[in-house]
Amino acid sequence: IVGRRSTQSGSKQSLVEFIPSNVLDDQWVPEEKTAQMSQMSVPVFGLPTDTVTNLHNSLYKPHRFRKHRRK
Repeated sequence: IVGRRSTQSGSKQSLVEFIPSNVLDDQWVPEEKTAQMSQMSVPVFGLPTDTVTNLHNSLYKPHRFRKHRRK
């Protein structure tokens, strides 16, 4: 939680920062839901395509290039 604010209607919200920071943007969430968001998993296929391109290569299965055998 990075910050807190009160809306005009009187409800309180918390600014939640996701780690790693380059994957998901920070979000204002009602304080009732912040406890549920302490640990959150997001599937890779659920992320936007521009975010997936920024992910580290170690998260993906490496492609094996095989050398051709001699005859």
